Amino acid sequence: MPCPMGVDIPDNFSIWNKLSMFGQKDAIQKQWEAHFPDAEKASHCARCGKCEGVCPQKLPIRASLAQLQQELDAL
Repeated sequence: MPCPMGVDIPDNFSIWNKLSMFGQKDAIQKQWEAHFPDAEKASHCARCGKCEGVCPQKLPIRASLAQLQQELDAL
């Protein structure tokens, strides 16, 4: 799903799912830091809402990315 800011929404959601399902905080944090370019992280979401307008699942992407970033910052 394209993001004008370059946030990789599917991969951000994928890592969030892994964190929620498996709870391997150390492994998730290492993956987040080593394999995610800063420009693709949830923290770069500008909250413009363009992604939500084209999301086929009508997900609250902006709020979800903010929640994800909070959880990862807490690791």
